Amino acid sequence: MRVSGVLLVALLAGSPAFAELRALRFQDDQGLPIHSEVQVCFVLGTRSDCRPVAHAELADLPAGFSSFRVEGPDHGPLSAKRSDLKPDAEGVALLKVPRKAELQILGQQERHLALSLYSQDDESFRTPVFRTEIQADGSLKIPAGDHLVALSLAGKAPDLHLLSAPPGSRKSLTYSAREGWSLLLRCRSAKSRQDLSGARVELTGAEGFGAPGAHPVQTTSAARGLALISGIRHALADATIESAGLLAQRVSGLSASPGTFAFREAELEEGGTLRATILLDGAPAKDVACLVLEVNPNPMGPASEPLIRYEGRTGADGICKSGKLPTGPYTLRVRADGGRSFLDRTVAVASGEETPVEVVLSRIRISGTVLRGREPASGYVVTLSDSDEIKPNATRRDAEAEATSDEAGKYEMVVWKPGEYFAILSSPEGSPATFRRLWLDRDEDDVDFFVEESGVGGVVMDEKGEPLPESSVYFTWNQLSHRMAGTDAKGAFFFPVTESGEGEVKVMKSGYVPAESMTVAVRPDAPTPPLVVRMKKAAVIEGRIVSSAGLAGGAMIQSYRTTPAGVAIFLGRTTSKPDGSFEVAAAEAGPTSLYVSGAGCPLTSFVVQLPRHDVSVRCPELPASLELTLKDPLGKPLPGRTVLVRAQGSFIPASVLIEHLGQFRIQAASDGQGRLLLVGLAPGSYDLYLGDVTSPEMVALGSPEGFLTSTSLAPFTTVEVEATVQ
Repeated sequence: MRVSGVLLVALLAGSPAFAELRALRFQDDQGLPIHSEVQVCFVLGTRSDCRPVAHAELADLPAGFSSFRVEGPDHGPLSAKRSDLKPDAEGVALLKVPRKAELQILGQQERHLALSLYSQDDESFRTPVFRTEIQADGSLKIPAGDHLVALSLAGKAPDLHLLSAPPGSRKSLTYSAREGWSLLLRCRSAKSRQDLSGARVELTGAEGFGAPGAHPVQTTSAARGLALISGIRHALADATIESAGLLAQRVSGLSASPGTFAFREAELEEGGTLRATILLDGAPAKDVACLVLEVNPNPMGPASEPLIRYEGRTGADGICKSGKLPTGPYTLRVRADGGRSFLDRTVAVASGEETPVEVVLSRIRISGTVLRGREPASGYVVTLSDSDEIKPNATRRDAEAEATSDEAGKYEMVVWKPGEYFAILSSPEGSPATFRRLWLDRDEDDVDFFVEESGVGGVVMDEKGEPLPESSVYFTWNQLSHRMAGTDAKGAFFFPVTESGEGEVKVMKSGYVPAESMTVAVRPDAPTPPLVVRMKKAAVIEGRIVSSAGLAGGAMIQSYRTTPAGVAIFLGRTTSKPDGSFEVAAAEAGPTSLYVSGAGCPLTSFVVQLPRHDVSVRCPELPASLELTLKDPLGKPLPGRTVLVRAQGSFIPASVLIEHLGQFRIQAASDGQGRLLLVGLAPGSYDLYLGDVTSPEMVALGSPEGFLTSTSLAPFTTVEVEATVQ
């Protein structure tokens, strides 16, 4: 049922020939005259004129009213505009004002409960349509309609209910007192925007922020797609929503202040499928492996293993078909044999559609010889990467083909399509030796590699002569070739070279001062002496991170120094060990700002004045969250806007904020409703600025441009702020 308690319910016309409005006549939803008193309030410009009506008709109408509202102890409320009124031939407009419903609250036990009603169609659930204190006997009359009911007691989580109350009906609800906060989810189809009833919802604590001993909570969405969970004790929570025929959706970073409830919408995608037809030599290719991979488009450091979304093999028809996939870009990887070669193809899956892809495999055999000086070179690795499918921060694993030279220096490999490839030859130790571009379009091709017998190598040690493994060595050769390799367990490195010439070596390692660059020359038929690189220990901060749950292993730590102009300069990044210990680069002079997040730690900054080796970083016990809504002067939401966040007087670097929110799968930009969720923050004072209007440097100079708002966040609270952007 749908009975509006605020909007116009019924305006009945008597005669098709309308006369000038002279009076209002009131009936209830059954068509019976209303004889009990109602209050009619007229809107006249900026003021209201309220009048009691006791005999079902009001003839004394104020001139110039634009709208009015009718409510009494047993009827209404009903709101209407004057332009909606259709008087009959006698100038009387007939209005139907629905009877109120009777509601009995059980389990109240003389507690001072407050009742708030929201329309189940409400888009935000911010402002109730009806609110009252419940009397000692627990009985009251409420507007008829389909409501979300929030029963609130000071210091307790709102007890949420869905209630359908037809006019004149009698209903009852039982109040249950619970600790914490509550959650209201609306589940919808992303494609049709239809509400989803019967969707399965499971709520768990966010990693590091869950309540001790709390178990997952399951519920099911009801009418209007609404799912209710009352009494959540987690500081931050995640919800997983599933519905038949749609892809599961995860909503992360859920929070609200104790004694309040949060509202979120979850839009479930229909998803799409991928249908790949694989052809080899013009015929369907049977038993070919097909993988659909999700590649991280913006990896921090070397790319991680891609997520496998589908894995299967072609049938006799050469077709492999994925299950449902979320909308977006993927890599289709086709592997025609068991060797170390494959073909990658970038594809895009659309919601509700089957995306067809045809992949034509052309077997191209590549072979050759690797020589070092005049002798065969064994153990050298040759990789070929398709220039059309280069991945961000790609590693050796991402190359389309790989082979290792044997004792005779021979190697063989296969690629599966003609085109341009990047060939890299690496030494047995993993150092890149040479790089070249190749165009491959024949069934067979020979590609030989030559490196000088004498390359550039050496060892990296600290000031005490101890080897430094995992140092980064950057090598520039003849001002044309740029390579990078890491030192082994003995601190050694080696770069084969393909020709005589001169090069430059630079070495860096976290926690050490970068070594001065060294120049080296390789001459024909002359050995090149090994380089010895000694590195000085840099200023570092060593310490341990402790969260409310104990030692915080796996926390993200980033260090910065701030210039007098307010510019944050990145120094280092690390992750705390299982025992909470960490070591990170520090400023050589002046204070260092540490930003800590994850593993139960809210996003917190700490200022360390001098490099130290005994720092104890204790994270706040409880996080706070901020829900910011951006609108233009007309009240329209502003999507896609970013903010700069200043916490306790210091700006949080944008990269730190992005990575922090990424832990909760939250974008660092406002969504389609203009809403930006900043969750898991440390309690304290915050200033917000528009990211595309100002900068920390401009703010440091006193510029007010881009300022949005200031607020204070208390532990375990969620503050909602709405800002108008001019």
